[in-house]
Amino acid sequence: SHTMNERYLVVGSGSGVDSWWSENKQQVIREKWKIIPINNAWKLVGVENIHLWMVPLDYYCRGSFVISDEEMESINMILISGPPEDSPASVLRSGSQATIRRPNDSSAQFPDDIKYVDLDGKSGTMFVNTVIYLMQILHTRRHEVDICIVGSDFDYSQTENTHWYSDIPGNKAENDPMRYGQEWLVGELDNLKHLRDKYKYNIYNYSDNPNTLLPFDKQTCE
Repeated sequence: SHTMNERYLVVGSGSGVDSWWSENKQQVIREKWKIIPINNAWKLVGVENIHLWMVPLDYYCRGSFVISDEEMESINMILISGPPEDSPASVLRSGSQATIRRPNDSSAQFPDDIKYVDLDGKSGTMFVNTVIYLMQILHTRRHEVDICIVGSDFDYSQTENTHWYSDIPGNKAENDPMRYGQEWLVGELDNLKHLRDKYKYNIYNYSDNPNTLLPFDKQTCE
């Protein structure tokens, strides 16, 4: 049944994710969900709980929370998205045990159309890259796995409070996925929905935000 599936929890930094995490953290950890924060969300879930940190190559220029070398060493894995010519040296500082993974560079077996698509030749969003990556590595056992999403609703209706850390001084909260306009983003999300329908992935939105742009069914923790 659905409740027996292994769960992978993708954690974004949208507003409201901090209260969701505090309400559901104990269950998520007890049931051993694999926690995958994107960008600054590592700070919310805590390094000790991270299965995989999804980090962009420009994180050290634009991240709101800089991770220490000690914290970096305790994280299982990092996926870096970005063009191959970008050096990972700025991310993998001395002593780090982190693993570099690149988009589409995987030994996993998956169909050719599950790839990092950029509809207009622009760089994809970290959220879309993250879901595509999970589709790739989980493809052969997709019916036994739930991809669960929280904090990635792309709701910028409250211009002052777009991220869980919006009120922290000195943060660099940016509505980055909107930089090419909502129509572009909806096209990227529609492609994810198409792949989900075609290959029957279990993908759910655990957020209760009524303004979400995500095209996935809502789900709540039991």
